[in-house]
Amino acid sequence: MRIALALSTLAIALAGGKIEWSKLTIDEALAESKKSGKPVLAYFAADACPFCKQQDEQAFSDDEVVRRATSFICVKIDVTDKEARKKAKARFTFIGTPHVIVFDGAGKRLAEFDGLTVAAKFIEKLDTIVAPPKAGVAPSGAQDDRSRQILERIDKEMAEAEKRLRADIAKIVKSELEKAGVAKTTQPPPKDPPAADIDKQIDALIPKLADAGVTGRFKKFLGSKAGKKFVKDQLGEQNQSLEEAMEMYFGEKDGKLTIKEEFADQLEQMLDQIAPAEPPKDPPKPPADPPKPPAEKKPAYLGIFPTPLSDDDRKALGLAAPHGFRLDEVKAGSPAEKAGLKKGDVLWSIGGKKVSEENMGDVMAGFKAGDTAELVIYRGKDKQTIKVTFTEKK
Repeated sequence: MRIALALSTLAIALAGGKIEWSKLTIDEALAESKKSGKPVLAYFAADACPFCKQQDEQAFSDDEVVRRATSFICVKIDVTDKEARKKAKARFTFIGTPHVIVFDGAGKRLAEFDGLTVAAKFIEKLDTIVAPPKAGVAPSGAQDDRSRQILERIDKEMAEAEKRLRADIAKIVKSELEKAGVAKTTQPPPKDPPAADIDKQIDALIPKLADAGVTGRFKKFLGSKAGKKFVKDQLGEQNQSLEEAMEMYFGEKDGKLTIKEEFADQLEQMLDQIAPAEPPKDPPKPPADPPKPPAEKKPAYLGIFPTPLSDDDRKALGLAAPHGFRLDEVKAGSPAEKAGLKKGDVLWSIGGKKVSEENMGDVMAGFKAGDTAELVIYRGKDKQTIKVTFTEKK
């Protein structure tokens, strides 16, 4: 009875919590934020994402992160379904999961966390948005010095009482286990397989991997010492064998193993962080007699005036913000008019670069008078490609 009571008390005293995710949709959460003034912490995750599982077990189970999360409307957006993931990526412009965005009531982004993020980074950023709630009894805005002193004394006494409780419980548990004769009979944990065996398994795996795309990058990384060490560390953390990990994350295609589509983004993001592409060791030498620079060309001129797209326009065309705008005017005799652009057309890209009202100047700066480029436009719902030759502005 004493040991059962002690272990129960210990569980209550030491148990950590997890963030309580609201059942609201992201739009309902933003509407609630607008009313209450409480920011929205939106977490985009997928069931098959191993990094999401780590995020849940680590940062989102950290006591300090959980405590700070009470100052936010916390919503978890499930993007396991391919169509849901596609819509979420288009609307909120992120690459892969896990991904966290903090919004205010107006939908403005206050903070963003891309990929697996440690608790310390969440704490640091969230504290700049909302002051962390005080542990224990939450103080009101109208407290006077006397109330504050009482709260501080309560916090101190609670901390001391918890410390004494932990020590007492430890003594009780140790005493009861010794009486039961099991205090010193704990078996050592099983030993991990020798590192040499795992190295051999990895060496045997490398030829089976495809050479193209992100799988090819991983194959090259896996052949290095750093790659083998990383894989062995990950297997230890996940308590998996190499065979189990390959079965989960890779599939066979054309006789080679290739990363499964749902994990491709996470693998590429991981490689960008731990194995970025190396610059060429021997940069190309300049020619002995470099050609004379051509005569300087004048800045490119197109001859249009933009106006913003409405939300209804974007929805009808399936275009994600912030790119694209409608032509409010096409100047007579301009390159735009000669190319066939008309008032009301929606301009999406120039020379393969997506445009917006904000970056139009930067995109046009990449062209000179006399250059030719392809424009992608929407005329009604009809998508067209038009060639234009820029002139200088007269």
